Amino acid sequence: MNEQKTKDNKELKQYKNVLGLTALLLGGQIGAGYASGREVVTFFGDYGWFNIILFFILIFGYAILLINYAKVAQQIKAQNITDVTKAAFGKFSFVANMLLVISMFSGLSATIAGVDSVANNIFSSYNFPLISIAITILVVIIVSGGLEGILKFASIITPLLIITLFGTIFYFLIFGSHELVIMPNIDEGVMGLGIISALFYVGSNLNTSSAIITQLNQKFDFKTLKFSAFLFATFFSLGIIFIIISIYLSGNVNFYSELPMSHIASSLSSAFGVFYNIILFFAMTMTITAVSFSLTHWFKKYVKNNRFYTVSIIIALAFLVSRLGFGVIIDYIYPVKGFGGLIVGLGVFIYYIRQKRKK
Repeated sequence: MNEQKTKDNKELKQYKNVLGLTALLLGGQIGAGYASGREVVTFFGDYGWFNIILFFILIFGYAILLINYAKVAQQIKAQNITDVTKAAFGKFSFVANMLLVISMFSGLSATIAGVDSVANNIFSSYNFPLISIAITILVVIIVSGGLEGILKFASIITPLLIITLFGTIFYFLIFGSHELVIMPNIDEGVMGLGIISALFYVGSNLNTSSAIITQLNQKFDFKTLKFSAFLFATFFSLGIIFIIISIYLSGNVNFYSELPMSHIASSLSSAFGVFYNIILFFAMTMTITAVSFSLTHWFKKYVKNNRFYTVSIIIALAFLVSRLGFGVIIDYIYPVKGFGGLIVGLGVFIYYIRQKRKK
């Protein structure tokens, strides 16, 4: 009887761990660009029906590379992402680390900039970045509290984000007013670019999730890490395909706007639009929290016992970069971010294959 109870408690704990880690992974990515639809348009807006094929590249790309990060991290008993890059790249690990830092930092800056873009969309006289400052202060407090508080925050916020996002999409698809986006003809050359774009997008969003998986490998068993990575890949990729379908049916004005999904929500009703924008603030807060945690955990070996100071410096620098503007960072820096994340992810994957062959 006691053995069965112990087994049940262990399975329940693993179930909670999977849900909590999946929520953290999703929360780290469903921020300004994703939930607003802006980065989805940037990476997938030109490929029409071909996005159905790109969907499978996304779901398998995320799952395979993330699970591979977990395998390598547990194999070498990594404390953080630096241990993984050092094993995979050797003397060139500094380059890999720089690519990851730049990628994660640009994502953090873009999300903070997105806060002000949403605020401008709601308030006609929003000039001083009061909301982004308030959110960054809140994030400093949450991250300073440690992993347990972050996981609890993610387990509350992420389901709310997913329900709101998918609810808005399906309500618009069923009841909304549809107007097809006028798209250019899709030829074979564009299809090739679509595959490259999908791979870059995997790299772009692999940075934070791989850092989280790597840094938490000693707190969770491999089964938990594997299932969490798979669930993350599934929900994240499904969201992308439904977002792009919705935007394709919302007309050219929404397609080229800075916040397409926000405008789609507003087209359903003004109250719904305000509610969606409020949820966007939560989405961006969660993403800023997850990325800040990853960077803070990574740098803690250099600033020992000063988590508060580390996250404060990271947030302050990201806030300064965010003044470049949301659209500028998404359209020009994110492709570079995607390239860096993809190169590092493939390097770690090749390292694992080589080690497996040696054994």
